[in-house]
Amino acid sequence: MSDHHAHDDIGTAKVRHARRISLVWAIPVVTALIAGFLGYRTLSQQGPTIEILFADGDGIEVGKTPVKYKNVQLGVVKSLALADDLKSVRVTAQMQREADPVLTENARFWVVKPRASITQISGLDTLLSGSYIAVDPGMAGGASRTHFRGLAQPPIVQSDVPGRTFVLNADRLGSLTPGAPLFFRDLSVGYVLGYDTDNIADRVAIHVFVRAPYDKYVHTDSNFWNASGIGIKFGADGVDIELESLEAVLAGGIAFDTPDPTNKTALAKEGEEFKLYGDKAAAMSSHFNRRLPFVAYFEGSSVRGLGAGSPVELYGITIGTVKSVSLEFDDATQRFRVPVRFEIEPGRIGLSEEKLSDNQLLQAIREMVDQGLRVQLRASNILTGQQVMALDFFPHARHALLATAGKDNVMPSMPPQIDNLSRAVSDILDKVSKLPLDQISENLNNALKGASDIANSPDLKKSIASLSETLTSVKVVVDQMNRDLTPTLQKLPQMADGIQKVIGQTSQLAGSLNTGYGGNSKFKRDVDRALLQFTDTARSFRVLADLLSVHPEALILGRTGQETK
Repeated sequence: MSDHHAHDDIGTAKVRHARRISLVWAIPVVTALIAGFLGYRTLSQQGPTIEILFADGDGIEVGKTPVKYKNVQLGVVKSLALADDLKSVRVTAQMQREADPVLTENARFWVVKPRASITQISGLDTLLSGSYIAVDPGMAGGASRTHFRGLAQPPIVQSDVPGRTFVLNADRLGSLTPGAPLFFRDLSVGYVLGYDTDNIADRVAIHVFVRAPYDKYVHTDSNFWNASGIGIKFGADGVDIELESLEAVLAGGIAFDTPDPTNKTALAKEGEEFKLYGDKAAAMSSHFNRRLPFVAYFEGSSVRGLGAGSPVELYGITIGTVKSVSLEFDDATQRFRVPVRFEIEPGRIGLSEEKLSDNQLLQAIREMVDQGLRVQLRASNILTGQQVMALDFFPHARHALLATAGKDNVMPSMPPQIDNLSRAVSDILDKVSKLPLDQISENLNNALKGASDIANSPDLKKSIASLSETLTSVKVVVDQMNRDLTPTLQKLPQMADGIQKVIGQTSQLAGSLNTGYGGNSKFKRDVDRALLQFTDTARSFRVLADLLSVHPEALILGRTGQETK
C-alpha cells in the first residue's frame, strides 16, 4: 500500500526549452570592445619614452609641459627627478609614434621660456601658455636615440634654415658672442654660432652661419673682419665715425665682402676656413699677396705712438704696415737704437706683383733709394700722439744705399719730423727767454699806473667840468649873436651891392676925368689907386658877409672853429 502511494508521488518529467541571452550582457561586451580598440589605438600611437638631462628644471611641470616641434605637440613630460650625479635633472617624456623620425642622435632639445639678451628677445608667447620643451631634429640620417642632453640656450640657427656654415680663424675673440650678427654690405645675413677652444693657444676658431641666398656671395677670396664697436678716425675731412649697426656695437659683429661677387672664383664650400682680420683696412690689404720686409733704425728719437699695426705711408697713402717696434744696443756705436720692422706691399705703389720677382722688386726700391727715398717718423694726430712711418723723397739728403743686414733690408731714415718741429719750438722759446720780460713788465705796469693816475686825478675831473661849462657858455653866446646879428647880416648883401654901384659910378667919373685931364696925369693915377683899393675892400666885405651869414659864430671862434686868443 505504501509502495503504491510512493509510486504515485513520483512526478512526470517535463522538457523545457532554454531562454535566449539577455541584451543586458551586450553593454559590457561593447564597452570591452571599445576599451580594447582605444587601448590598441593608444598603444599603436604611443612612441618611445625618452630621457633628457637639463641643468635645472625651471619651467618644467610633470603632466603639463609638452614637447613640441614647429608648435606641434609630440609628447608630454611624464616625470622630473634629480640625476644620479645631483648636477642636473632628468626629464622623462612620453613621446608619440610620429616623433620617431625626430628622435635621432642629431636632435637637440631646449626649454622655451621668456629670454632677453643683447641680440634678441624670445619666448614672449610662453608668458600666457607656459614653458615647453622644443626639439630640433637636426640633419637627417642620424641613428635613433632615446637619451639626450638638453641645451642651456636655444640654438642660434635651427636645422631647417637654409644656408652654409664657415669657420673663421682669429688671433683673439674680442667682443664676439654667440648670436652676434654677420653683415654683408650693411645687411644682416647670418650669425655667429659659437667658437672652439681646443687650440686656443694658437687661434680661436669661430663658427658662423650665412643664410641663403646670401651664402652664394661667399667665395674663396672673400674677406672677413671684426666689425665690433665704433671706429673713429681723424682725417683731413674731420672726424670719421664708422659702425655697422647699433647691434654690432653692443654685441659685436662680423662683416665680410668679396672683391667681385660675380667673378669666376669658386664658391666657398661648407665648413671652409677663412682668416678673420681685425678691421676692414687689414682685410682690404689682404688682396695684395706680395709683401717686402724692411727695417729702419732710429737713434735718439722717441717712437711713442708707433706700434705694430701702424701704417706705412707714401704721400699720405697707406702702402704697408709696421710689424714690430723694439729696442736694442748697438755695439758699434755704443748707443741704443730702435729698429722698426715693417712691410711694403709692392702692388700699392704700382709695381706688378705677378710679373716681377722679389729681386726685381727690391731692385726697383734700390733705385728709388738712390733718388732720395727715405723713411721718416711723422705725427699723424697731434691730439693722440700717434705716429706713422712715412716714405718720402729727400733730394738733398745724404747719399745712402738700401743695405742688407742678414735677412733684413735696411731702409735709410731721416730724423723724425717731430724732432725738427721740437727744435724750432725750442729755438723760439730760447729767444723768448732772452727777452727782458721783467723790465718790460715793470715798464708796462708803470705806464698803466700813470695812465690810471691821470684818468683818476682830481685836476682832470675839474678840467673836464670847466670845459663843459665853457662850451655851454659859448653855445649861449653864439645863440645870442645869431639872434642879434641876423638883421644886420641880412643887410650886408644890400650894402655890398650899393658899394658895387658906387664903384661903377666912380669908374665912369674916372673915364670922364681921363678924357678931360689925360691918361697920364697925376690925378688919373691917384684915382686908379683909390679905385683898386676900394674894389678890394668891396670884395673882402662880400666874403665877410657870406661867411657871417653861414657861420655867425666865427666872430668869436674864428674861421677854424677854435677860440681866438
